[in-house]
Amino acid sequence: MINTLIKLSENDKRILIALLIIVLLIVIIVGYITKLVRYIMRKQGRMIDNMMVDIVKANLVTTPKEFKKVAREKNFRQFYFEALPPMGALIILSLVVLLYQLFMEKTNLNYIIEYISKLSFELSFPTTYFFGINIISDWPTIVKGPEFFFNFDSIIAYLVLLVGIYFVIHFSICVQALIAREWRLRHAATTVFQKDLDTLSKPSTKENLEQ
Repeated sequence: MINTLIKLSENDKRILIALLIIVLLIVIIVGYITKLVRYIMRKQGRMIDNMMVDIVKANLVTTPKEFKKVAREKNFRQFYFEALPPMGALIILSLVVLLYQLFMEKTNLNYIIEYISKLSFELSFPTTYFFGINIISDWPTIVKGPEFFFNFDSIIAYLVLLVGIYFVIHFSICVQALIAREWRLRHAATTVFQKDLDTLSKPSTKENLEQ
């Protein structure tokens, strides 16, 4: 292995180092994303504690089944209010597009696809042979940049794109929070009502002597 590395040309060594850096960056990014997801899941799951702690203390729920029923109702209610903004934005946008279609007497949505597709850009990646494989060897160059237009059709298309991105991100976070709270309530339902003999107070020494 060492002899193979020594025989590599300077260009091959640079490519190998670049590949190692790329792999390292990918591992770091994936690690941070995983850490962020776990943090969000833990934070959202703890909302169940805030929702249920007073009810449990007041003995309004006394069994795991009752706990799950009440917690799920609160969980879905929380999801409903969190999901209202993206759903509302999507409904309003749909009405705007529908009214625009009727006013402009358009029969299809091809103009939206056309203007959104013109926002894309093309990259050209220089490549080289490395151990018999054609791989990327340098930073890409932009062959075609995004094209922006300012007319009624393009504005509608851009609104569809922006609201679509907002909806996907916001709604995905809401679903993740719903799942996190569901996992937490399932776990809490089995632990809150567990009996533990270690928590019972032991008789004092004085009481033992009197017996």
